[in-house]
Amino acid sequence: MNKRKVGADQEALAAGYLQRQGVVILERNFRSRRGEIDLIGRD
Repeated sequence: MNKRKVGADQEALAAGYLQRQGVVILERNFRSRRGEIDLIGRD
């Protein structure tokens, strides 16, 4: 497995966990000039 695939799989696991805890995922892989935020959520 390559690192990109592993990262995507781990991100999906994290998103699933957060959703089960009641967090609504608003955005994935948000990019700006300063970098990237993998998950943005609201509880």
